[in-house]
Amino acid sequence: MVKKFFIIAGETSGDLLGAKLIKEIKSRFENPEKELEFIGVGGKMMKDEGFLSIFNMEELSVMGFAEVLPHIPRLLARISQTAKEIRKSKPDHVVTIDSPDFSFRVMKKLKD
Repeated sequence: MVKKFFIIAGETSGDLLGAKLIKEIKSRFENPEKELEFIGVGGKMMKDEGFLSIFNMEELSVMGFAEVLPHIPRLLARISQTAKEIRKSKPDHVVTIDSPDFSFRVMKKLKD
C-alpha cells in the first residue's frame, strides 16, 4: 500500500526543507518509488526528489497589502484547489512547512 504525503511549501526555504524531508522519508523505505507518493505545493528542489506540485509554488509569493490585494481572487482559488486536492487524494499525512496564511486557510477549509 502506498503512503501518501501532502506537503505545502510556498517559499524557497520551505522548498529546501521539503526536499530534505522527502529525501529523509525516502531513505527509510526499501523501495520508495513504489511505496511513497509526495504531492502538494512545492518548488524545484522538492520536484527533484519526486514531488508532484499541483501548481507553481511561486504563486504564493506575494508580500504586503498593496501587492496582495490584486491577487486575492487567485489566492482564494488556490486555497480551495489545495483543500479539494487534499480531500481527493486522501493522504496519510499532511505537512505544512511555511506560508502560514495560506496553510492555515487550507486547514480551516478542510474543517468546513
